Amino acid sequence: MTEYDLGKVVGDDGEAGNGIASITKTGTSGLVDTYTITYDDGDTDTFTVTNGSDASVTIQTSWGSTTSDSKVPSEKLTKDSLDNKVSKSSTTGLLKNDGSVMTSGTGSSNYSAGNHTHSGYVSATKVTSWGGTVSDSNVPSEKLVKDSLDDKVSKSSTTGLLKNDGTVMTGGTGSSNWAIGNHTHSAYVNPTKVTSWSATVSDDNVASEKLIKDTLDTKQATLVSGTNIKTVNNESLLGSGNITIQGGSSVDVVTSWEATLSDTKVPSEKLVKNTIDGLSIPTKTSDLTNDGDGTNVFVKNNDSRLTDSRTPTSHTHGNLTNDGKVGSNANYIVVTGTGGAITSVQKLGNITYDGKIGSTSGKPVITTTSGVLTTGSFGSTSGTFAEGNHTHSGYISTSSTTGLVKNDGSIDTNTYLTSSAISGMLTTSDVVDNLTSTSSTAPLSAKQGKALNDLIGAAITYINQ
Repeated sequence: MTEYDLGKVVGDDGEAGNGIASITKTGTSGLVDTYTITYDDGDTDTFTVTNGSDASVTIQTSWGSTTSDSKVPSEKLTKDSLDNKVSKSSTTGLLKNDGSVMTSGTGSSNYSAGNHTHSGYVSATKVTSWGGTVSDSNVPSEKLVKDSLDDKVSKSSTTGLLKNDGTVMTGGTGSSNWAIGNHTHSAYVNPTKVTSWSATVSDDNVASEKLIKDTLDTKQATLVSGTNIKTVNNESLLGSGNITIQGGSSVDVVTSWEATLSDTKVPSEKLVKNTIDGLSIPTKTSDLTNDGDGTNVFVKNNDSRLTDSRTPTSHTHGNLTNDGKVGSNANYIVVTGTGGAITSVQKLGNITYDGKIGSTSGKPVITTTSGVLTTGSFGSTSGTFAEGNHTHSGYISTSSTTGLVKNDGSIDTNTYLTSSAISGMLTTSDVVDNLTSTSSTAPLSAKQGKALNDLIGAAITYINQ
C-alpha cells in the first residue's frame, strides 16, 4: 500500500470532489459500534468497529478459600493481615501472642522444658465433698471451695449482728435493729396461752408450741415435682394450665339409655343433663322415703356408718396400687410405658435415678447411637478427649529465613505486593474512554484506539480510491 502525506498531496485541478461531511457513530450492539460516513453530496456509507473488552482487576476484601493470580487483596485486607502477625526473633524460646519471646527456665515468666524436674512435691487426694474427718492429706476441689464460700457471708467491721445476707444489724429500738440485753419496753401485751383451737380466734391469745407443732404435722408438705409428687410423661403436675395425655382406647357415645349397659360406652352430655333434670332429688333427709338398713338404701347424715374408717380392698389402677406404689423396688424412676401406662424403671438409658452414668469417676460424658449418653475416655487418638494438661508434639518454631510462616511451619519466601506498591498501580478507573481528555499520563482505552485506527484506515482507503 502506498503511503501519503495528507498535508502534501497535490493533484491536477479537476471536477469538484465529493468530500466527507461527517463521520458519526449511529449504533452499538455489544462490543460492535456502527459508524455512518456522510459525504458532501448527501450519500452515505457505514462501517463497524469491534471493540476489545475492558481489562478488569478483582479486588478481594477477605481471604477466599481458593487464591487466584487474577485477584489482588485490598490495601486494608493486606494491612490488617500483616498487623495480625508477630515478628520473628533471634532469641531462643517460645513466641508469645504479643510478639515477645518466653525463654526456658524456672521463674514465673519462663516455660518449663520437657525434661524439667521438681525438687519436691506434695501428694494429696482431691475431695469433692466435706468428710466427717478432715485431713491435711486431702485437698478440696475448686468447686467445693467456691460453693462453700458462696454459702458464707463476709465479716464486717461494723459493730452488730451479722445477718444471713451479709449485712450488719445494729442495736436499737427500730424495726430494723436488735434489742440489747438491758432494753426496756414502755408497754407490753400479756397474752393467754391456748392449747387447743377455739371456735373464735383472738389476737389476745397465743397458741402453745405443741398445738402449733401438732397442727403443722397434719398439713401436707410443700409439693416438689418428682420428689413428693410424681410426674406424668416426665411433665410436672405443679403449676397452672392443663396437661394433655394422649393414648387410650376410643369409646362410643350413646344418646339414649340402652337395655344392656357397657363399660366401653359413655352417655352424651345432653342425655345425662336431661336425665338429671327429670329426677326429683330430695333436699333434706326427712324427704327420703327409703331410710333404713340393708342394701340400696339412703342413710341420714348422722349415721355412724358414715364415720366408720375402713381399709379399702386391695386393688390396682394399671401398675399403681391403692396405697400409691408402682412396682416393689425403691429408688426407681416412674415413666409411662405402652399406651401411657405408668411403670417404673431402674434407669433412663445409662442414667440411674441418682444421676450416675457408669460406676467410674473422672470420665468424660459422650453421646452414642441415637444420642444416648455414656462415658468416654481420655487419650490422644481419635474418639478420645484431651485432658487439660495434655501436650503437643510440635509447634511452629522461629526461623532466621525471611518470609511468611505457613500453617505447616515452613517459610514462604515468595515476593508479595506491599500496600505501598499496590497504591501506585493503575486501576480500571484510570483508563480514559474518550478523545477529549488532555491528560498526558492517563492510558487510552482499547475501544478508542480501535476507533482511531479504523478512522485513519477508512480515510486512507478513501484517498486511494
